[in-house]
Amino acid sequence: MMPYSDNLRADIARTDRHISDLSDQLNVTKQNLNRLRELLSYVCQKQNSFLDEQGRRQSSFNKIWQDCANCHCAVGYSNVMGDILFGNAPNNVAGAYSEGIQSVNRGIQKAEEEIGDLQRSIASAKDYRADQVNHLQRVVAEEQWEAQQEAKKAAMRARGEW
Repeated sequence: MMPYSDNLRADIARTDRHISDLSDQLNVTKQNLNRLRELLSYVCQKQNSFLDEQGRRQSSFNKIWQDCANCHCAVGYSNVMGDILFGNAPNNVAGAYSEGIQSVNRGIQKAEEEIGDLQRSIASAKDYRADQVNHLQRVVAEEQWEAQQEAKKAAMRARGEW
């Protein structure tokens, strides 16, 4: 039969593996969080670039429209061009950027929450491991004492004193 201390050592080894797995998960989550933050920066930069470009288009279009306000053909042409340039597409693009930013922000928030949960789990597992090690030390000491007592009894039996 396996001594109780060996069972405790196996439990501690399982706890160590669990802590290692949690630490690996934590590292992966931190890497994902960094990627999400980089992605957020990139999407915000692209959104700002799009909005700047759209503002320049709008400004150029307004200038053309003002220059051609007295010519009915030019006004018609500018209205058609305005519909082409500024129909619903820019709103859809700006909305897509906004939705993308919101989605990345939700991912960042979820990753930050997961990191907190993993850190708490790791701390709890380390506390549990420390309790296991303390218990193992007591059990080993008790097993050693029992072995010493058995050795004394065996020596006494061998001498015929028991």
